[in-house]
Amino acid sequence: MECLGPDARARFAQASTITPDAAEAARRVIGDARARIRSWLGERILMLPTVPAAAPPIGASTDQLRVRTMSLTIIAGIGGLPAVNVPVTLSSGLPVGICLVGPAGSDLALLDVAGEVST
Repeated sequence: MECLGPDARARFAQASTITPDAAEAARRVIGDARARIRSWLGERILMLPTVPAAAPPIGASTDQLRVRTMSLTIIAGIGGLPAVNVPVTLSSGLPVGICLVGPAGSDLALLDVAGEVST
């Protein structure tokens, strides 16, 4: 783990303390959440910001931004759903990212929608 940065190393160290019973309980919670997310989404496409805020200044702490970003992006991960980031430009000229999350198995259709959104 020497090749990992301190943040990643700390997360792996914490994960190594999880017991098999706790891991199984977490799998059940994730399974329930996956079913709810998929039921809610149905055949629709969810559009949300890729990140919750503008890029931080160089050298600024990104811990808070990482947590806030995970609260957005975890929807696709837990749901086991395809997601794609689409770079777009606001009317002000500033670049932003839009994340599209689609139903399970909609990978190619989601890419088609991403192409339409980015033009």
